[in-house]
Amino acid sequence: MKKKLKIAITGGIGSGKSSVSKIVESFGFPVIKADDVAKELMMKDESIKKKIIKTFGKESFTEKGINTKYLAENVFSSKDKVGKINSIIHPPTIKKIEEISKKLLKNMI
Repeated sequence: MKKKLKIAITGGIGSGKSSVSKIVESFGFPVIKADDVAKELMMKDESIKKKIIKTFGKESFTEKGINTKYLAENVFSSKDKVGKINSIIHPPTIKKIEEISKKLLKNMI
């Protein structure tokens, strides 16, 4: 039986996470992008959306989706607000990533 390994790629903005991810993908390995998972959950999970709106206002979303400009200007400018939004988004994102990785690892040969 082959060993299966789960690797996390972390780093700040511009540190090369996307470049490393592309290399990993080029070898045929799946890559789960936490930002993409979080954005999808923010768009599709009504309970997350409601918590964000309750905490930061209805301007957090537009009819097209996440109002990234509003959130960038009004949430990410404050450590306290960043902590609040992270407490809303991180737990379900981590749970979803665990579900996805479990399925991927199970299906790998």
